[in-house]
Amino acid sequence: PPKRICLTVPYVRQHHDSCAPATLSALTGYWGRQISHDRIVESICYTGTPPHRVRDWAAENGWFLREFTLTWEVARRLIDRSIPFAVEIAEPVGRHLHAVIGYDGIRRSLLIRDPSLYFTLEVEADKYLNTAGEWALFSKTTN
Repeated sequence: PPKRICLTVPYVRQHHDSCAPATLSALTGYWGRQISHDRIVESICYTGTPPHRVRDWAAENGWFLREFTLTWEVARRLIDRSIPFAVEIAEPVGRHLHAVIGYDGIRRSLLIRDPSLYFTLEVEADKYLNTAGEWALFSKTTN
């Protein structure tokens, strides 16, 4: 039966152009290895964060990375296994990184932990999947 799942990923507020560090900090907190937003900013940010810097940082710090095309089925399977993940979306002013932390099977929606919003955002899955980037990263630690 359809269900609603929302994982307890902590909110970490982004500063100017630091959505990737804030999202990574939130995901590391979920896995019990919180790395501060400021520490990640110092490692990978300079007026934004290119995707390769996110990938390099995650790999260098012991996080398991895989790129994949995001679909409704993939999102549900990951969340059903209690694995939140980061997704890059294209916006008119650039790219933005946030975490998918849940879904609602009846409403066919995804629950988003966005570092620019204190509340959990709920988005219609089909519309969202059209804006999601071709890559996302698993946030599960390799240790």
